[in-house]
Amino acid sequence: MNVCRSVVLIVCLLPRILFADESLTYGLGNGKEYACVVDSVENTLIRYTPGVGIQSVDFNDSIRSVRKRIKGARKNLRGYSTTQRSNHDTRRLKRVLFNSRRLKKDLHLCQSGALAETRLHPSKACEVVGHQLSPGVSKIIKGASCSQGNSPIVKIVVNNQTICTGVIVGNRTVLTAAHCVGMKSELYRVQTGYDIYQVIKHVSHPHYRSQKHQRIEDYDVGLLQVDRDFLERRIPLHSVTDLKKGELAIIAGFGLTERNGYGQFRAGFMRVRRADGLSVSAQYTATLSDTCGGDSGGPLLVKRGLRWVLAGVTSNGNVHCTAPDDARFAALADSQIQSFLQEYIR
Repeated sequence: MNVCRSVVLIVCLLPRILFADESLTYGLGNGKEYACVVDSVENTLIRYTPGVGIQSVDFNDSIRSVRKRIKGARKNLRGYSTTQRSNHDTRRLKRVLFNSRRLKKDLHLCQSGALAETRLHPSKACEVVGHQLSPGVSKIIKGASCSQGNSPIVKIVVNNQTICTGVIVGNRTVLTAAHCVGMKSELYRVQTGYDIYQVIKHVSHPHYRSQKHQRIEDYDVGLLQVDRDFLERRIPLHSVTDLKKGELAIIAGFGLTERNGYGQFRAGFMRVRRADGLSVSAQYTATLSDTCGGDSGGPLLVKRGLRWVLAGVTSNGNVHCTAPDDARFAALADSQIQSFLQEYIR
C-alpha cells in the first residue's frame, strides 16, 4: 500500500586532494594518496603523487600497481632472515601489506559504485542539509539526526503538530508536496532553526489529481508563502533531466523514525531506481535510508559537479516504511511544473 508521507556531500579528507568523497589513503610508504570521487553513477579515481600532483587515474592500472606492491611486500617478508631485518622493518612491511590489501578492496568497491553505500555514513548527508548532532540521538529510518540551524529544510506545522517537510526556494516561498497544503492558509506555520513564520497563502499545482489514473506523485508539488523574508539560506531550483538508475541521492525531513518519533530533523542516502519527467523512485535497502510519514515535501537532492541540487519532492511510499521499499518523489523536471514554480516563487 502506498501512503502520502505527511505528518555539503563534499568531504575534504586528504590534505592535497580536495572535493573527494572518500579518502583511500592508508600509508603505503610511497607518498601516493588515492581518493574515490562519488559523482552520479560512475565513480572516478584520483591520485596525488609527490612531484607530479593530482591526476585522474585508471582503476585497472591502479589495481595492478597495488597488486605489485602486495607481491613485493610478501616477497620481502619471506626473503629476509630474522637476523637480516629489524623489528622496525618487519612492522613497516606488515603495515604496507595490510594497507595495500585494504586499498585494493576499496578500489574495487569504488569502481563498482558500491563504496558510497559501504563507507558513506548517513551523517554525511547532514553536511549538505544541516549539521550533525551528537551521537545517540534517535534517527530517521536508517538515517542520521541533524541540527537545523540555518538549513533550508523546514518543518511545516499545524496546531503545533508536524505534518510535513518543506524546502526554502525563495525569499518568502517554501516548496512542499501538494497533498500537504489542503487546509486554510492561516492554520499553517513554517518553523526554521531560528524562527517561526506565518503562512499567508498556499497553492498546489493545478494538475495534481486532475486525472483519474494519475500516480500519487504526479504533480504533487505545492508552495507556501510566508509573511516576511526568511533569514535562512535557500536551495536554488534546477531542472534535473538526467537522473540515472543507481545514482546516489540525499533525503531529509522531520518525519517518522524507526522509534516512532516525529519532529526531529534527519537526513540520509537513497539510490535512484527509476525516473521520468513527473516521478522519481528511490530504493531503500539494508545499507541506505528511507522516507516515512512527515517527510512529505522534503527534498531529493542529487550531485551535479560540486553542488547538490534539488531534483524532487518527497511524495509517498510503503505504509510501513520498511525494506524493500521504493520511496516516490514528484520530479521537478517537467516543463509545466517549472512554469508553475517560476510563476509563484517570490
